[in-house]
Amino acid sequence: MKKKKIGSAIDGYLETLRKGTKKENKLKKSKTSKVKKLESQEVKKSKLSEVKKSRTSELKESKTSKVINFHTSKLPKYRTLIKLSILLRQDQLDSLENITREIMQHRKKGNKKERITKNTILRAYIDALKDLTVKTNNIPDEAELLKRIKEVIK
Repeated sequence: MKKKKIGSAIDGYLETLRKGTKKENKLKKSKTSKVKKLESQEVKKSKLSEVKKSRTSELKESKTSKVINFHTSKLPKYRTLIKLSILLRQDQLDSLENITREIMQHRKKGNKKERITKNTILRAYIDALKDLTVKTNNIPDEAELLKRIKEVIK
């Protein structure tokens, strides 16, 4: 009888040890998976920072170059441009949309090298206006700036 009790006590103790190692194994597995996730996140972050660095250097290079020849460039035109957000009034946006629609509707089929967008029109306006010499002293607001630009155009 004592042998059975001792044997069952030993069996119970061994079972407790096995359960403990099972829990430990589960913890090890969960820690391993968490470590793997963290490592993959760190790798992704380092790759992302490398991409950002390379794009930043490309951007710096593109800002220093004066003229980009879109016809001989191997990159698509939109990849050579820098993104800029602007705030417009509703009437300005309507005007851009109307001009865009009018240009697109009045083009012949053989004369459609690229799509004309609101961005295209704004870039063309900027290119047309950048060579103007506008008096830049004491411009208090947008209305005065507009007035001076119109004076130079006339």
